[in-house]
Amino acid sequence: MKILYLLHNDPNAGGGTEKHAMQLASTASLSHNVAFLYPKVTKQDIEPDIREYTSNGITYFELNRKVHNNFLPPDRHEKKLNQLYEDILLANKYDVIHIHHLKNLPSGCLPISFISGARVVFSLQDYEFFCMQTHLVRGNGDFCENSGGGANCSIYCSPKVLRAKAKLARPFSAITGESAFEKHIKHLFLNRKMAFKKIHSVLAASQYVIDRFKSEGFESPNVKLLELGINQFVTPARKPVALPIKFVFLGNINKEKGVDLLIETFKKIPPDKASISMYGSFVSDDVRDQLDAAVKNYPNIKHEGSFSDSSLPDILYNADCLINPTRRHETFSLVLSEAWMAKLPVIAAASGALSTRIRNNVDGFLIEPDNLSELTDVINKVVGNPAVLDDMRSNIREVMTIKKYYQEIEKIYQGLS
Repeated sequence: MKILYLLHNDPNAGGGTEKHAMQLASTASLSHNVAFLYPKVTKQDIEPDIREYTSNGITYFELNRKVHNNFLPPDRHEKKLNQLYEDILLANKYDVIHIHHLKNLPSGCLPISFISGARVVFSLQDYEFFCMQTHLVRGNGDFCENSGGGANCSIYCSPKVLRAKAKLARPFSAITGESAFEKHIKHLFLNRKMAFKKIHSVLAASQYVIDRFKSEGFESPNVKLLELGINQFVTPARKPVALPIKFVFLGNINKEKGVDLLIETFKKIPPDKASISMYGSFVSDDVRDQLDAAVKNYPNIKHEGSFSDSSLPDILYNADCLINPTRRHETFSLVLSEAWMAKLPVIAAASGALSTRIRNNVDGFLIEPDNLSELTDVINKVVGNPAVLDDMRSNIREVMTIKKYYQEIEKIYQGLS
């Protein structure tokens, strides 16, 4: 079988989506011919081209292009981008095209994939189908209640000039009609909804994602709930938790992930009671100064930098509890699965899929998103009774492995499920 994976970024770098796609492709490559297509973007106005290379038995097609939001009207390069993608499909005759993301891919990748005759599978890794910002967050950082069929995208998240025109036109739309850009967005939404129904298999890692897509009018009879799998690892048997409790955070260091809340909380916790070690190579400007000052002045707040997959089991084993105070509406959270595989209880914001995966006070603690007071209270509760983490360990459920996940995926690729 020949399988092509489409991704928004280099699968060998980046966050959870990239890691999952790479683990899946590596497993598939043991018995099938596997390739990746991903964009490498720049702000320069370059002519699109393809760089092809092979590594560890997997073929990569790196699409070099100028960055472009897929919700905006096509730029002058779009015709060539679509042709480059079509040429790859014509030359390779893939049996399966598994799309993990649409961002910065050619605008015609879905219809071109359908026409190729391949079985099209789409994993709903985030909300790019109906969200210009991909994570249900508006340009000003506020959570987006809904797209309004594209209308809200035009007035909250589009480029400044287009946004201003859409806002000015809205009060007079009954007389003058909608702005041209708002019409474009609404038409794009209708096209995407029709394409969504034609996808042979739509995979969602959580019920939350299915419900969120339905609320936006994206429905399909081919939607399947399938929890993401992760590489299996084993950690030694744990000893009872004792003070000081070692908390850990894994991910991008930014406000979207709630790192500012962690810093402010652990400033109030005595070092002999608990510490927080944060692992993540990307540090955004919105927390950089706050983090640098905290690490300098508070010995129980540590930034450990980047980490590799090979070091992950040791990091988790040497911790007592993982914290994920994200403000983002997570579609699944691979970090949660990794923590549970290491028998590590989790404190997390009840945001997105986390609110349904974690059983509050059973295998972890759920807190209200963006609630510093509640986060502090829960950590103090754990510090006051460390044995609660030992009790939670026995309630942690079995985690889906990439091996079991691929067994289900292969049935889907073959059209058997």
